[in-house]
Amino acid sequence: MGVSENADCLSIIVSEETGNVSLAQNGIISENLSKEKVKEIVYDAFDIGKNTASRRHLFKKGETK
Repeated sequence: MGVSENADCLSIIVSEETGNVSLAQNGIISENLSKEKVKEIVYDAFDIGKNTASRRHLFKKGETK
């Protein structure tokens, strides 16, 4: 979480024990988020519109770059 206090970033934290996903931004952590909530926060953080082509390629299973 410390990096989110000192830099303009969104930190994604995944628990090794539980697999729960949390996000930290501006020193504030949101814990145990659903997949849909993570998508919403990431899209908002990067100003990706709800119906844009750029949004469709994110979070697709099995794809690597």
